[in-house]
Amino acid sequence: MLKWGNIYRKNAEAEAWKGGNGLGKFICSNEETVAVTAQGKIRGYLYEGVYAFQGIKYADAQRFQMPKETESWEGVKDALAYGYVCPLLNQDEPFEDVRAPHRYWPMDENCQYLNIWTKSLDADAAKPVMVWLHGGGFAAGSSIEQIAYEGDHLAQAEDVVVVSLNHRLNILGYLDLSAYGEKYANSGNAGNADIVMATDPDADRLGIYALDTKSGEYVPFTGNMSGMLIAEYILRERAATGTMPENPAMVKTIVTTNMADPIAADYGVKLIEVLTGFKYIGEQIKLFEQTGSNNYVFGLEESYGCLAGTHARDKDAVVAVMCLCEVAAWCKKHGKTLWDQMLALYEKYGYYKEDLYTITLKGIDGSRQIAEMMDKLRKNPPTRFGDLDVVRVRDYATGIMKELATGKEEPTGLPESNVLYFDLTNDSWCCARPSGTEPKIKFYMGVKGDSLEDAKAKNEKLTEELKAVIGQ
Repeated sequence: MLKWGNIYRKNAEAEAWKGGNGLGKFICSNEETVAVTAQGKIRGYLYEGVYAFQGIKYADAQRFQMPKETESWEGVKDALAYGYVCPLLNQDEPFEDVRAPHRYWPMDENCQYLNIWTKSLDADAAKPVMVWLHGGGFAAGSSIEQIAYEGDHLAQAEDVVVVSLNHRLNILGYLDLSAYGEKYANSGNAGNADIVMATDPDADRLGIYALDTKSGEYVPFTGNMSGMLIAEYILRERAATGTMPENPAMVKTIVTTNMADPIAADYGVKLIEVLTGFKYIGEQIKLFEQTGSNNYVFGLEESYGCLAGTHARDKDAVVAVMCLCEVAAWCKKHGKTLWDQMLALYEKYGYYKEDLYTITLKGIDGSRQIAEMMDKLRKNPPTRFGDLDVVRVRDYATGIMKELATGKEEPTGLPESNVLYFDLTNDSWCCARPSGTEPKIKFYMGVKGDSLEDAKAKNEKLTEELKAVIGQ
């Protein structure tokens, strides 16, 4: 029998006991504290109402190489003690730490271990999960460095599932040895291999790099790409689970990718276009609530902003990160990466590609030049961009949309704004819009190709044709 203060455990069997000093109940058994994972069963312990599973091996890896999933096992594995932490380049030294017993934990490069704290083992509890990555600039530190890093109090107070993890750091995780052969193609980011995500300081825009497993390179995603991944996943899962609301609607700005059109149509969702600026998406949410005409399911703009849910009226990268992580988890479960899934969307809906050409003109003269450029395009709109015909001109300043072939005019249906939009043949388009905050005029454009290479070539050609139209 082991004695830990007033807590006793005998032969890892359940022996619940509450001492007189209020330390609480401790249970560790083959029945009550066992959880089922994809690889096998693990046994943790229950203390003061919180289950803890420590030192769970989540990956295996050879030095400087990509991690792989752990192999399955029979029986029940103990998850009662923390796993190794990553070796540090410099020996850690005491510096008046208060209650920091884990700082000097055993080190080993096979350090892919995670820890979990939760109040429930019910698989249907649907509790929020908070994954915490420790600091140290990817060079030092660990998830168990301080007692404050343990997740039991947060799990108890907020009823969330808390996950902390160790991973390869410094040269073990980020030394680029790709020049030494395919074996080390991903050594420059072996410690953080699948996706890289970041938000801006106010957490409203989301940026992402995803791994292309064929090339070993990381692919930067535009806001259109990440937005389409999230949108398609939400619509697909809602349709599959029967949770799609009546009269569902997705909202995008006029300069956001046209891939949204076939995706929305595929799932029977109404697509609504608004002017550039997320406030216009928020206005649609308010309109839906006031009129009951539609139910909002997703909204996005091309500049790395989207909103899943009606909890806000502006783009929200916090929820977007969670959504994209869920998409990544789904991809992982099905043997894909986010880039693989993006390619699948391209194959199904078309290889859409967008770009932005910006001209900066500072000062009073610059403002005048921008105004003259817009005035010229408005009074003498181009009829062609190279071999692409202009099908329709939308002038949001006058509120008129004109078909060039027939001269037919219709209202744009959107508020007044100094924006010109040219619908072109072959699913292409170009939009001119002076910036509201900078001395710039922006030209958004989009094409649809038959392959990545075709879409890239078409996009580059449209950019050159645009320059010719505006005399650049």
